[in-house]
Amino acid sequence: MIDQRLYRLSFFPALVAVIVMLFSLRGVPAALEAPVALSAFDADAAAETARKIAVTSTDRTPGSEGDAEVADFLIRRFSEIGSAEVSEQSFSGSFEGEDVELRNVIATLPGESARRLVVLAPRDSANGPGVASSAAATGVLLDLAETFGDASHRKTLVFVSTAGAGDGATGAREFADHYPERDLVDAALVISQPGSSRTEPPFVIPWSAGPESTAIQLTRTAAETVSAELGRAVGLPGTLGQLLRLALPSGLGEQAPLIEKGIDAVAISSSGERPLGPAEDGIDSLSETRLGEMGQSAQTVLLALDTLEGGPEHGPASYVTLSGNLIPGWSISLLVLTLLLPGAVAATDGFARALRRGNAHPRELGWVVGRSLPFVGVLLLSYLFAIIGLLPRPRFPFDPGRFALDWRAVLVVILLAGAFAAAWARTRPLSVPRRADREALVIATGAVLCAGALGLWLLNPFLALLAVPAAHAWLAATAKDPQLRLGLTAGAVAVSLLPALVALGWLADTLEVGITVPWQALLMVGGWHLGPGVAVVGCLLAGSLVALVAAVLGPARAAPEPRISVRRSASGAQTPRHDDHGAPPPERGGTPQTAKKGGGR
Repeated sequence: MIDQRLYRLSFFPALVAVIVMLFSLRGVPAALEAPVALSAFDADAAAETARKIAVTSTDRTPGSEGDAEVADFLIRRFSEIGSAEVSEQSFSGSFEGEDVELRNVIATLPGESARRLVVLAPRDSANGPGVASSAAATGVLLDLAETFGDASHRKTLVFVSTAGAGDGATGAREFADHYPERDLVDAALVISQPGSSRTEPPFVIPWSAGPESTAIQLTRTAAETVSAELGRAVGLPGTLGQLLRLALPSGLGEQAPLIEKGIDAVAISSSGERPLGPAEDGIDSLSETRLGEMGQSAQTVLLALDTLEGGPEHGPASYVTLSGNLIPGWSISLLVLTLLLPGAVAATDGFARALRRGNAHPRELGWVVGRSLPFVGVLLLSYLFAIIGLLPRPRFPFDPGRFALDWRAVLVVILLAGAFAAAWARTRPLSVPRRADREALVIATGAVLCAGALGLWLLNPFLALLAVPAAHAWLAATAKDPQLRLGLTAGAVAVSLLPALVALGWLADTLEVGITVPWQALLMVGGWHLGPGVAVVGCLLAGSLVALVAAVLGPARAAPEPRISVRRSASGAQTPRHDDHGAPPPERGGTPQTAKKGGGR
């Protein structure tokens, strides 16, 4: 029932998409250079500020008295800068289940142009003393504001001390959503944990909380500047890592919500992307050398951006780099769609043929969807646990260190595993309908797999790239030889699961959570960072792979008995007719029978 020729012909659009992608390549723009140099960054002053904050405000959790004290301290210091215009953004939030009042402190240094460059730094600390991270970042922010307050600059400079950085970057989101002149912002630079003595890449973090990319020229400028200061590569990932960043948006830091909201931003860090743990963030962990290098890098990047008439060159809305070129996200999306097309065409055509021949029924599509019930049940139970507070619902980006695998997490995992086992036993996903045609079940499974992959493409075309093997896996189960069919199907299912396992391993490495990555992924689901649409489609694809295994392992339907009808010829003799498939009826007893009385021998 599968037209292999039609399946092969359906790959032709993919070839066209590859050609289109090759013609859509764009060169990576050169990094910007600072034409002038200001006085060297004062690392001693920034370190003194960081230590003072750590000593006088030991508890700086979001909305705490210590956080308010540091905000008042910054208002006083910003007000001492002659040209500075000091303002606040006040907003409500929550921390550890308690409602809190938060505020961003903003110092604006007017320039010759109304176009703006923004520098953000976190002020509070949700986990630990926060000396090498938020306190050091505040010291860098203050020193930069004082340095540029005494120097000429073309663009208006905006220095923002944000609240709630360790709890979903709420201050950065507030700034992006409600800053009155956000349409005038050309670029934003985030200072993230600049004073750590544990130097670890990546030192430049350009990742979003969504499937968007920041300005490529901004990333290049920050990367070359920081690399020159540190004497080391900044540790940006290759093409595959960038693709996974778009497929599973998981950027940590305050630049992530800014990019998601449409502001070109990049963060610089002395110690990677994941927030420092309490043991690595005390006064003893503060490195003045590293603080000076990161502060000087920030100053140089600002000077370079100040030379532009507008913002840095963005490139495509989303992209990955390959050998000095940009591959636009839209061309990747087009290629993914054309790679899904052959499986969808073959499944649709095959199922239509099976319906016409009476070998399939629309209810078999429902049977395939029903294999997803255990997965959907666990998903709904996860949402329920999140609503009642048993499963944490952190806003993304969150600090994985604050949500480690503790007793509550173990309880949630045990309850979800038990619920899945009970649902599996109740629904028996590996059972197949009686009198069902194996090949029809396989084709129905292929149709649902392809529909799920196409739905995922509509939600996130980069994530749909991981589902391409699954969209073709069902064809392995159409082999005629039973042993070959079983082996090919097992291999196809394994290949279909491989991209998801690779993505999970990559996420574990990115978040530095190791084997507890399923728990962190569950938090992203419960907090709706991985939206319900993506989660439901994931359940559908998982259930369809189970249906594929069930269709191959299930018993084959017995061949239907041929139907024989008798018609009378013009001479009065009765002659057998062919059955519905055009085959003559079998002879019984070795000789044909006649219907005439007395005609038997």
